Amino acid sequence: MKLIKTFFTIGCALIYATAFAQDNLPSHYLANPLFLNPAYTGGSEGITTSLNHLNNFGRYHRNHTTFLSTDIPIEKVKGGFGILLSLDANYLLLKRTAGLSYAYGFRINENLSLRAGAVLDYLNYKMDDEQFNQTYYPYSTIDKQQSIDISGGFLLSGKQFSIGSAIHHINEPDMGMIRNPASSIPYENLLQRRLIINGTYTFSTPRLKISPHFLFSAQGAAQNLMLGVYVDRGPFYLGGNISHTNIREWGDAISVLIGGRYKGFNLGYSYGITVSTLHLRNAYASHEIFLRKSFAPKKDRKQSVVH
Repeated sequence: MKLIKTFFTIGCALIYATAFAQDNLPSHYLANPLFLNPAYTGGSEGITTSLNHLNNFGRYHRNHTTFLSTDIPIEKVKGGFGILLSLDANYLLLKRTAGLSYAYGFRINENLSLRAGAVLDYLNYKMDDEQFNQTYYPYSTIDKQQSIDISGGFLLSGKQFSIGSAIHHINEPDMGMIRNPASSIPYENLLQRRLIINGTYTFSTPRLKISPHFLFSAQGAAQNLMLGVYVDRGPFYLGGNISHTNIREWGDAISVLIGGRYKGFNLGYSYGITVSTLHLRNAYASHEIFLRKSFAPKKDRKQSVVH
């Protein structure tokens, strides 16, 4: 019985990791927007480094992701460069990425500007030997997969709004980890293209700055819609998201965020939980912390968590 349970666990995890895995994003993605859309590259007022660490708790033994990016605006090229690093540990699978992004922007008129960006990523997927025991699994597995990945996007911005669209994994690299020796047909698992559309709008009251936002993403059979809002007052801000997916087993989710700024530092924490009835007994919960450091002059620092 223990052998059957072990085989079932390994099989489900491998299938999830190869066939049904979806890209992770920070739960409050606008705190680290280069992973959302490369067109955000160069949009900071000065060199800005952002770090997010997301820790999910639920059915899987381990599921945590770290995102690290540095945005380097360069006025002479009317854009900038970005450096992106990530580590995603999802039970049996370790996913590492390293990328370089570039964006170019120009003004359409006095109120509108358009940016176009692209990112070139190196992907490295590896089975975690400490978690995986090949003895219990009938198919052969590849210890490591690596590839080059290409993504691109656009961002239209006004004085109070921005709307962007990006396509990730344009070249759809094969990142499958399973091989069936009984079949002459190779098992491919192409990293499917992912479409992301997002937008924000900011308005102010005498005491508050309010920024509602949305994000729609589609990758393979999965679609997700996220609606949220950030509220700024002085150096402090609050935020919240509601997320709906068409994959019932993942569950809808809500998350809340609190944070503050001090001398170029931006520190925040968010907590999220699934809310569908399917997960009332064993809900997925997530904790995320993020830290951002801006090296822009104080007078130029943007006073909002929104990019």
